[in-house]
Amino acid sequence: MKKTGYILLLSALLMSCTNSKIEIGDTQITIQEEKEPLRIYITQIDVIDFPQTNQEGAGWDPLDNSAPDIKVEVAVSGNSVYTSDPVTNAMNSSDYRFVPEQPIVINPKAKVAVKLYDEEFWVDPTFIGGWESGVIWSEFLKGRGYPESVILGQGDLQFSIYFSYEL
Repeated sequence: MKKTGYILLLSALLMSCTNSKIEIGDTQITIQEEKEPLRIYITQIDVIDFPQTNQEGAGWDPLDNSAPDIKVEVAVSGNSVYTSDPVTNAMNSSDYRFVPEQPIVINPKAKVAVKLYDEEFWVDPTFIGGWESGVIWSEFLKGRGYPESVILGQGDLQFSIYFSYEL
């Protein structure tokens, strides 16, 4: 069979399967179709970078000009579903790990936001920054091969979000 016919046959075989393993000589090719999961879970959030000072260049805590007392909030379709306990006087030279008691359950068609705040016991928390997805599956995760983690944000605000999937 000519190479062209062989490639067409191979293409037809791969398109008809959801998961395929094809051997060509010494090479094995695996094709896996990425189906929309039933549910997506956030299992962990690491804050890996954040601004040490506020927009005016001062410390986040107005009484003593100290480092922020960071807390993470996750919202799904605009509803807050997780708020962490704060970490006092966080330094941006360290990473901070937040693990919900139960994984955060997300519908693949939902929008997700991850927000970072400076927590104060005597005033409302101050928004430091955050990240928001479009539809989490089709606009963000699809095509990435069900990643275990993704780094979100840029510059001086970054999160590492850990995912698991129910297929």
